[in-house]
Amino acid sequence: MKGLFEPVPIFDSSSVTPESAPFYLYPNFVMAFYAYGFASELIQLSESGSFGTQAACLSSILWKDNPLPTLSPNSPPPPVLDLQKYIGQILAEQEIITNGCPWQLSACNNIAMLDLSGSYRLVLNDPAAVTIAHVYYRVFPKEELLPRNSRLYLGE
Repeated sequence: MKGLFEPVPIFDSSSVTPESAPFYLYPNFVMAFYAYGFASELIQLSESGSFGTQAACLSSILWKDNPLPTLSPNSPPPPVLDLQKYIGQILAEQEIITNGCPWQLSACNNIAMLDLSGSYRLVLNDPAAVTIAHVYYRVFPKEELLPRNSRLYLGE
């Protein structure tokens, strides 16, 4: 099953836009993100002109129509579902922020875990990072990651 245990690229040297393809994380799985190549110093971000650090920010997506396939009761769901072909059906998209802090990967926060099922995508805050910054994910069944180290989970 692709994505289960093996690393899958979200952003790599072949990326062409600062927005990743949308993806869905099914219940009872955990997604581990690994980030490489982000600038660690304050730089002038090409999009806004302000100074900051390069980051990949996690956005939550709501759909006009549910694009998730109907699964038979006897077949396990794939851990992550690529939803790129449904991009035109996005109803709303919002960067996820908890207590004033965005959920993001950067040079200072280069590994993170996500265990909340739903539809997401990562967005680079600096288009100059496309092809330079790389982000990969691996998916694990929740029960394989116990006990839970909450410092690695987004939103905690």
